[in-house]
Order: sequence, then C-alpha cells, then structure tokens
Amino acid sequence: MRKIRKKYLLIILSIMLIISNFSLSFAYWASNVQGASQQGSGTVVIGSWVPTGYVGITQTGAGDYITLNEVTATGKYILMENISNISLSPLGGTSEFTGEFYGNGFSISNITIIGSSGNMGLFSINNGIISGVTLNNITISNSSSSDKTVGGLAGINKQLIEKSYVTGSITVTTAKTSSGWFSGGTATIYAGGLVGLNEGSIKYSHAAVNVTASASQTGGFLGTANAYAYAGGLVGYSTSTNAIEESYANGNISASASRSGATFGTTTPYAGGLVGRSTGTGGIMNSFATGNVTVNTGSNVGGLVGNSDATVANSYRRDGQLINGTLNGGNTIGTLATESQLKSSEWMIDNALWTVEIWSFDTVNYQRLKLNHY
Repeated sequence: MRKIRKKYLLIILSIMLIISNFSLSFAYWASNVQGASQQGSGTVVIGSWVPTGYVGITQTGAGDYITLNEVTATGKYILMENISNISLSPLGGTSEFTGEFYGNGFSISNITIIGSSGNMGLFSINNGIISGVTLNNITISNSSSSDKTVGGLAGINKQLIEKSYVTGSITVTTAKTSSGWFSGGTATIYAGGLVGLNEGSIKYSHAAVNVTASASQTGGFLGTANAYAYAGGLVGYSTSTNAIEESYANGNISASASRSGATFGTTTPYAGGLVGRSTGTGGIMNSFATGNVTVNTGSNVGGLVGNSDATVANSYRRDGQLINGTLNGGNTIGTLATESQLKSSEWMIDNALWTVEIWSFDTVNYQRLKLNHY
C-alpha cells in the first residue's frame, strides 16, 4: 500500500512540476508581450509555441513562421530566432506600421536597408509598438535628389519605441536642384541612430550608430535656396509631447547644409550626440550621449543636443567629447559627466534616475538592456 501511495505521490509531483514550468513560460510571454514590469529572463526557442494572435518570424520562414520580408503594416509579430545577413526594404513598405513588433531576446544582425522611399529604416513610419528589438550592424547609405527621414528602427516614430538598440552606420545625402533665374527650393534631412523624426515616445533604448547627414540645394541666381540637416545619435529631430526618456547614444555625428547658385537662402545644420534638435513639450529626460559631433557651419551643435526649445532634465554629455574639434565645445545643454560616472550603477541611479530592472551595469561597458541578451 505504501509503495502504491509513493507511486501516486510521484505522479502528482511530476504533474505539478509540468504545470509549474508551463505557468512560468506563460508568465514570461505575458509579461514580455504585454510590457509588464515583472519580466522573465529566458526566451522561447525555435519550434516552441507563439502566443495566440502573434506571428513568429525566423530566418527562412519555414513551417508556420514567416520571414522579415513578409511583415506587413499591420499585425503582431515576434522574433523566434536570431536573423542575420539580410538586405531589405522597410518592413510594410511605405505605409505606417500600426501593429506590434517584439524582439523576444533575439537579434537582427548585418542588415542593410535599401530602397528610394522618403522614410527609411527597419520601418518607414512607426505608428504602433516596437519593443525589445536589437539591430546589430545596420547599414543605411542613400544619396538622392529628394528629402529624407532616416533612422535605424524607423524613419518616423509616431507611437512607441522601447527597450531597443541599434549599432551600425547611417549616411544620407540629399542634393536638390532647381533651374531658372528665379527658381529655388528647400532640401531637408532628418537622420538618427534610432529614429529620424520623433513625434512619439522613446524610452529605455540606445544606439551606437555613426550618423552623417548632408543636405544641399541649388537654385537660380535670383531665387531662394535653403538647406537643413538634422542629425543625432538617437534622434535627428524630436517634436514630441512625450519625452525621450532613459536612453543614450554613443555614435559620432556629422551634419552639413549648403546652398549654391541662388542669391538668397539659409543653410542650417543641427547636430547633437543624442538629438539634433528638440522642440515640443516632451524634451529629454534622464538620458546621455558620448560621441563626437560636427557641423559644417553655424552654432546648432552640442554634446547632448544641437538645439533645444524643450525641457532637458537629468541629462548628460560625456566630459571629453570633441565638438567641431574642440574639447567639450558647442552649446552647454546637458551636464558634463565623466565616462566612469556614466558607467556607474550607483551614479546613474542617483543622478539620472535609471531603472535597475531594465538595465545591466558594469564598470567596463555602458549599460545594456537586460532582456535583449547581448
């Protein structure tokens, strides 16, 4: 009788263990997909189930999965493995992305964004949710005769980007020409490591992207030619009512604007380690930048932001940045902080109010997102 009881007890314990593991897996999915503060630490490997209502993405799209190229402007998507060595146009084409896209701890590496659309990035325009996405070594190189808005994750962000990061390089050139004695025009570029033009919310994200933006306009002798270039390590131009929050950028930034032919006109480049220009009521909060910054003319340049009409709070520029070749030059928006301070968990928590549940800290590297597994 005792042996039988032990046998039943073992069976019951085994069933409880299976239920417990299933519950933990479900808790991870629920917290990761829904964005709750309590998130698990693992990922579901390829071949495991995809949450109901979501579409899984893999390199080859075998079975019930799809490839990146099959992502449309709507729907809910989740990466199910690492993807690498891929060249593609913005996901969903030129339409606004109104769905949800989750990295799930996996990465997209060695990715080249191609095409001729005015808005370029992993997405042309984000009007949905992008969360936990890792882009390693992205390349966007584009020269054209039209205005451009370019970012690693999205050309334009209208909604939410969170817990994401991008590395690589973005080089964008716009050269516009108009003919006739009285002809003119305006050339404009917005370029950022994460987003070109931000009208939404960005938080808990970072970029290590070298960004170069060059805009030029040629007009007639009696015409007016204007050129504007906005370049930032994270965002080229932010006009949002929501703050860029708890984020940072490491890339080197360059913006240039020029005109020729026309007698009248304006050339204005904006370049900042984090943001080229910031307006609106959102501003920048609890963020920092470390890269070197240059403009070819004017004074809209700084270690944190090139020009800001918005609030900048608890945000920092690295002591030692070269701004137009001058140590700690440019404007003084943002407080100077040493590299060791910006890498210190205690200093960042006390001064920049960073969240330990989101970030991993060490004294060698800058902060890393805990759930992105890099």
